[in-house]
Order: sequence, then structure tokens, then C-alpha cells
Amino acid sequence: MSNTDLEKIALFRFSLIAPLVNDTYHTFSKEEYYRKMASKDHRLPDGTLLRPASTTLKKWYLKYMKMGIDGLMPKVRKDVGRSRVINHQAVKNRRNKRKISLYNRYHTLSKIN
Repeated sequence: MSNTDLEKIALFRFSLIAPLVNDTYHTFSKEEYYRKMASKDHRLPDGTLLRPASTTLKKWYLKYMKMGIDGLMPKVRKDVGRSRVINHQAVKNRRNKRKISLYNRYHTLSKIN
């Protein structure tokens, strides 16, 4: 995702919480505003529809208050392009530990009975 795409998403998020930041929302409380906005579909910059949870809106508001617009930028994964496959030795070690664990459980239960 390009930097401009990330900025567009941050601005989209800000557009949903801007009335809270500017104290211009027309509901009884912030929680009610979160619920009201969460009940509607919102169009993302790429055109897809999103209905964020009220807790997500609250997190965006709190992040904005703490970090500014940078807090609304989506995080880019650090492992993009890297394989997430477990190596064979790790799989072997896990299987051996599992076998030992099952063996110990069986023998413990057999001693009890």
C-alpha cells in the first residue's frame, strides 16, 4: 500500500471522528455518537463499504487525541513478502514434545487406574 493510500485511510478515519474532535456532535454523549456512526455504512477511499464497530471508532478517537493524524494511519506489516512457514526442525521438535506429553499422560493415568 502506498503512502498516499495510507494517508487517505487516515483522513477517512478522521472524517468519522471529526465531530468529536471539534465538539460539534449532536448526540447526548460520545458513546451514543459511536453507536450512531457504527450503525451506518461508510464508503472507504477505494469505494468499498465499511461499517466500523463503535469500539473501533472510540479507539480511533483516542489514538487521534494521543498521536494526532499519525495515530490514524494503518500499520504496515513488517513481515510483508516473507514466508511464514515453520521450518522442519521446529515441526519435528513440536511432534517429539507432543509424543512425550501423550506418553507421560498415558502412563500417569494407567498408574491411577
